[in-house]
Amino acid sequence: MRQDVDGELVLPVWEPTGDAAVDAALERLNELDDLDASEHVAVFESVHRQLHQRLSDLNAGS
Repeated sequence: MRQDVDGELVLPVWEPTGDAAVDAALERLNELDDLDASEHVAVFESVHRQLHQRLSDLNAGS
């Protein structure tokens, strides 16, 4: 059962990084509250894949 939480006491999951690709990937984490827990793994895997791709792009000089 979910308890109501004072929104002023909740810290943001992340702060914008200034890198559009990273910020877009992290934005997906906001979907978690609206999804059943069984769907969280797919979101985490997608975010991980996007962040990994961005790191690969940076290593390749893009």
